[in-house]
Amino acid sequence: MTSLVSRRPGITDLLGLHRQQPDVYPFLLQSAVADAGRHANARHDILFALPQETLTLGADGQLCGALTGTGDFLRALDEHWQRAGTGQARPDDVPLAGGWFLYLGYELAGQIESRLRLPMPPGDLPVAAATRIPAAILNDHRTG
Repeated sequence: MTSLVSRRPGITDLLGLHRQQPDVYPFLLQSAVADAGRHANARHDILFALPQETLTLGADGQLCGALTGTGDFLRALDEHWQRAGTGQARPDDVPLAGGWFLYLGYELAGQIESRLRLPMPPGDLPVAAATRIPAAILNDHRTG
């Protein structure tokens, strides 16, 4: 696979894009550091775009979404990750080239260590979720 990187200065309202089109831009990670341009680990805000297949482990222990598999979330995710492959090229100054956006709740530890008896998350929160993400908009605080 190849990666397309387009540099467009001035796109900084990533939260606005997320609010306007949450189906297109479902996840936003923003730096909370006041002077993020000077801190290597806080250099980028990332608005993940164009979500594809998903895998969700519900509090009932069932896997659901466009991807399914065994009741073992991590094994199912690994199977799908292996099939999707890697190999997207990216410039050295770009921190990602597509992949998976993961939410791993504390309760997922019960699938790693079966002796644990953990309460399930409240309401309709999943235990774990993975969404394939092929693209993102990055706000680089160092270069603008």
